[in-house]
Amino acid sequence: MMMTTSTRFAMDRPARGRDGAGSARRRAGAGPAGWVLRVMIALAAGPASWAEPAEEVRRAQVVTVRPAELTRDGAGGGGVAALAVAGEDVEAAAAGSPAVVAADPAPADLRTARRISISLEAGVLYDDNIFLNARDPAEDLLYRASGEARFNLGDVTAREESHLMALYRPDAYFFQENPDENTVDHEASLSVRQKFAKLAVDAAVKYQRTSGSTVELGDRVPRDVRQVRAGLTYGWGAKTSFNTGVQWDGTSYREGAYADSKEWASESFVDYQATGKFRFGLGGGFGQLDVSDGSTPQDFQRALLRVNHAATGKLTIVGRAGVEFRQTEAGRSATPVFGVEATHALTAKTTLRLRGVQEVSASGVLEGQNYLRTGLGLGLAHRLNDRISLSLEGGWDRYDYESVRRATEQIGSERSDNTLFVRPGFTYAFGDRWNAEAWYQWRSTESSDPEQTYDVNQAGLNLRYTF
Repeated sequence: MMMTTSTRFAMDRPARGRDGAGSARRRAGAGPAGWVLRVMIALAAGPASWAEPAEEVRRAQVVTVRPAELTRDGAGGGGVAALAVAGEDVEAAAAGSPAVVAADPAPADLRTARRISISLEAGVLYDDNIFLNARDPAEDLLYRASGEARFNLGDVTAREESHLMALYRPDAYFFQENPDENTVDHEASLSVRQKFAKLAVDAAVKYQRTSGSTVELGDRVPRDVRQVRAGLTYGWGAKTSFNTGVQWDGTSYREGAYADSKEWASESFVDYQATGKFRFGLGGGFGQLDVSDGSTPQDFQRALLRVNHAATGKLTIVGRAGVEFRQTEAGRSATPVFGVEATHALTAKTTLRLRGVQEVSASGVLEGQNYLRTGLGLGLAHRLNDRISLSLEGGWDRYDYESVRRATEQIGSERSDNTLFVRPGFTYAFGDRWNAEAWYQWRSTESSDPEQTYDVNQAGLNLRYTF
């Protein structure tokens, strides 16, 4: 089973310069015409240029469950902070990404990642409860074949300067015992940023066609997820900048029993670089959520604080927190919301990551209800040597459902779910291009609805080759 969304934060990484061909690209300029010329130069450089040494963009890959996806189930909207761009989740784009401050025009670094990257994956997964069924769990053996094509241009690592990222990823799943569930999922995304002297303009689009189970849905449900974002950042001085953006999210289910949702939101911040390691921003936003279950559209407003703090060379804290005010048929509510991640390099080979999230989303299953999701997660990664890496992840998520309709029109009872998961993993790199991952995951959900109480055990092996 596969879930679609996730809450992760992009951390600041220094860009590196380049001589020779890179200088020619930098002279191409930063304007719109310059972007066209850059793309032409990149394509004309040929395969030898594409095969430059790369900063590896690490992304947890498993056969059908990506661990970070447990932080968000994709069933509801997520506001401006939830957009995933070019295959890498960038909640930090609104929650804590580097603010653009006034500075002289800087050349884009064209060596932050491979310009063109193609990878192939194959895997096998055992799942003892593929439909998350409480009474009659069905086990199966799944086979997976996947590919990924990326095009990168510019500062795609730190993402502070001009850059362009494009990605397409197909995922095919074949069930041994339930061939009717065979499916091919798709993901495509495009992200672009144009940096001027004091102004930076961003835009991104993403489309996913997916069919995996989620904690909220409790079944394999085909659905389409679309996201569009646009924003700009203007630097007032050496330490102060203004950022504003708007995002639209849409989820459409391919089965009539579920409620589609559309949400748009706009957020703005004034950011201040208090010290060389600490930046904070004050702001807020507003938007509207519309669900196709006959409910009245929900208006909401947010008051927010966001921070990006590199406490030491080993500890980084990125996050945002505030209050969301929402108006529904049931009345008005004020709910604390937050998303935070702390990463600590315990040693040169060991990294600890802590995440926390609380957000309001529309239920695709329970008519006329929203759910408040509160989650905590902990991850530990250790690199034994250049070839072997170990990982351990665990977490807890709680879903509290609440009606958004008038008391006389409420349907069904409100429910609450608690989910725990643990996932150890082992990765072996055969070389620069080949790597394999073996993993196991246990997940347990207890619900006030007995039909939604279940356990699931999974174990898988995944093989990846990158050109």
